[in-house]
Amino acid sequence: MSDFRTPREALTASLESIFKKWTALQLAVEQQFGGDSSEEIAREMFEASLDLLTRGTRPPSQATLENLFYDGFDALNTDLEDDSPEEVAMLLLRVRELCLAHVRN
Repeated sequence: MSDFRTPREALTASLESIFKKWTALQLAVEQQFGGDSSEEIAREMFEASLDLLTRGTRPPSQATLENLFYDGFDALNTDLEDDSPEEVAMLLLRVRELCLAHVRN
């Protein structure tokens, strides 16, 4: 049995873990590449991601999540030289699918 009562609870916990382990994001926040609002920008990325992943029955496109992340990193004055936005977007979509399936069982 799941420790989570709803898919949203499971997804929120999973997203928090992923965002905390996202090296590029953590570095941008810790070094305040976006100034004093760096933490707020990261939080907005998290909240927008969660909203997109829990809104309606259909998941967002991977491109939608990627664009959200690139916009967030632009706000953080960070040019990424890796494919982490693509990788994280793909991971979030997979985690969404798993959370929905796990909580239903």
